[in-house]
Amino acid sequence: MKTNRIFSIVNTGVTLAACLFLVSPTQAQTFNRARQLTEVPKIFEALIYPVANRPQTIRINFDNPIGKAVRVMIRNESGNLVYDEYKNVVASREYYDLSPLPVGNYTVDLTTTGSHVVKPFTIEASQAGAISMDNQTERVISEVPTRKQLVVRK
Repeated sequence: MKTNRIFSIVNTGVTLAACLFLVSPTQAQTFNRARQLTEVPKIFEALIYPVANRPQTIRINFDNPIGKAVRVMIRNESGNLVYDEYKNVVASREYYDLSPLPVGNYTVDLTTTGSHVVKPFTIEASQAGAISMDNQTERVISEVPTRKQLVVRK
């Protein structure tokens, strides 16, 4: 009789454990009021603008979730590089002092794998080197085209 009682308790415990294992979810999820879980965006995003209380200063912010190198370039109106830097970061929020640059038209270029952001700006003489940018958003060229050579076999 004692053996049947122990067997009954063990059998009930194994059955209960099997039910809990089969019913419980295999992956934990967090409720965030969204209808479905979303992934972190995998696109390059940038914002470039003049700083209001700092003349001759621009701010360049970018998010780079892929983590590949981002090339930050500033070109003059002739297309010559006046600033060139590579950044290996997933996010950047930096001020750039442009006071050494003469009056003229310039372009900020941000390039990374698959994305290219271009923003033109002007350093003006009339307002002690104030920087003006158009109100349009940055021109984003995603998926930078690669050139492939076609090989023709005869």
